[in-house]
Amino acid sequence: MKYSRHELVIGKAAQKKLQDSVVAVVGVGALGCVAANLLARSGVSLLLVDKDVVSVSDLHRQILFEEKDVGFGKVEKAKEYLSKVNFDIKISVHNLNLSSKNIQVLKGCDLILDCTDNLETKFLLNEFSVKNNIPLVFGSATKDKGYVFNILQKGPCLECFLGGSKTLITCSNDGVLNYLTSVIGSLQVSQVFKILLKEGYEKHLIRFDAYNLELSKIKVSKKKDCSVCGE
Repeated sequence: MKYSRHELVIGKAAQKKLQDSVVAVVGVGALGCVAANLLARSGVSLLLVDKDVVSVSDLHRQILFEEKDVGFGKVEKAKEYLSKVNFDIKISVHNLNLSSKNIQVLKGCDLILDCTDNLETKFLLNEFSVKNNIPLVFGSATKDKGYVFNILQKGPCLECFLGGSKTLITCSNDGVLNYLTSVIGSLQVSQVFKILLKEGYEKHLIRFDAYNLELSKIKVSKKKDCSVCGE
C-alpha cells in the first residue's frame, strides 16, 4: 500500500520499475535534497555524492537538514533522514569531491542527477554520461531562475550549449529563492520518471522563471563537431 497512489497513476509495473532502479544524486544541496527526498519516497534506491558539510546558510532551502546537523557531512545526514523516510530502499553514500579519478563510483547507476553548482563537475558528469551511455538530468537554480536539461545518447549534450562558458552563477554568490529550488528539483524528478519508464522525456532545455511564474522550452541543437558527443 505504500505506493498505492503512484500505482493509480502510473500502474504497478511502472512502480516496480522505479523500485528496481538506482539513481545517483551528485550534489546534496538544495536541488539534491528535494530530488533525493522525492525519489526515496517513490521507492528508488540512491547513491549520494557530496563532500560538503551542512552550514547554517543551507537550512533555508536544503530540506533534509536541521539546525542540529550543522557541521556534519551532508551525505551522512541525508542518508540518516532518508532511511527513516523509507526502510525499503538502499542508500549508498560517497563523501568526496567528484573528479576524473573517482567518477567510476557512478558506474552501475541507471541514471545520474546533476544537482551541483560547479561548472567543472557539470562538464565532468556530462562527459561521463555520454561515454558510458548513462542518462543525465542536469539541474541549475540561482536567483529566481532555474534550468533542467536531459542528456541522453544521440541527443545534444551540455558541451553543445555551454561549451564556451567558463563561470557559473552560483547561489553562494548571487543567492536563490528557496521555492525555486523545490520547483527545479521536482522538475528533475519528473524527468527521472519519464526516462526510467521510457515515456518520452523532454528534449528541450526547460527554463523556469520563479518571479514571473513562466516556464519556457528552449531548443538545443546537437553540434556535429562537439568534442564530447559529436559524430
